[in-house]
Amino acid sequence: MATDNTEFVFFYGDSASEYPPGSKNYVLSQWFDCKFSDPEQPGVIFTSAEQFMMAGKARLFGDSATLALIMEARDPGCMKALGRQVAGFKPDVWDAAAFDLVVRGNFLKFGADPELREVLLGTGDALLVETAPEDRLWGIGLDEETARATPASEWPGRNLLGKALVEAREQLRRQEQQQDTERQKEAEPAQEDSAKKRKAVAEDPQQQPADDGEQLLQGQDEAAEEEEAPEGNPREKRQRVECQEVLDTPEEAPNA
Repeated sequence: MATDNTEFVFFYGDSASEYPPGSKNYVLSQWFDCKFSDPEQPGVIFTSAEQFMMAGKARLFGDSATLALIMEARDPGCMKALGRQVAGFKPDVWDAAAFDLVVRGNFLKFGADPELREVLLGTGDALLVETAPEDRLWGIGLDEETARATPASEWPGRNLLGKALVEAREQLRRQEQQQDTERQKEAEPAQEDSAKKRKAVAEDPQQQPADDGEQLLQGQDEAAEEEEAPEGNPREKRQRVECQEVLDTPEEAPNA
């Protein structure tokens, strides 16, 4: 019923046991255990997107004490509880900053691990849906079974986490496209140089360097000319002997 010509990917828990065999959608959860960093915060390692979100909340309101506790915590549930205790909290300020903060956290999370990145990009253009039955802000306020039986237009929640993941996915795609473009630009000078050399050879075949076979034949011809030269000069005779010794020396096998 929920599929109104839109493909959905549902997720909620952070454990593989909560999903069908083979599904890796549990990595979409904010609570999924992982490691990533933020270039804007050198030396800081985050262990979940939830920690990044709650730490950002404490930092936004200048609560360094709670920030330290959040960074020391290892349980995402504890991080979330600490985030609710941030001093100086202002709802309007948080509402204006929270979505972009979650987008960035997930961009960094999935961008730091090739396997996680593959899972997120592998969702294609599907709408990602957090089926959190008790969360009507970041989730849809319904469990997956109920969501599948309900038209998407009637879901009570805003699904901000799902939308943030979709935005992070799009940013990762743009990043890949930009990297591909940069690699192409780096390769262009070498390709142009190679094309110029081929053109020059086509216009003037004499510019084509002799290959090893031609050089060997040329050397043999020169050796033959020396052999046919009349003996007389001791120096020339010595040169011919030395050359003959080189020619008689068996070739060594190439290095393996």
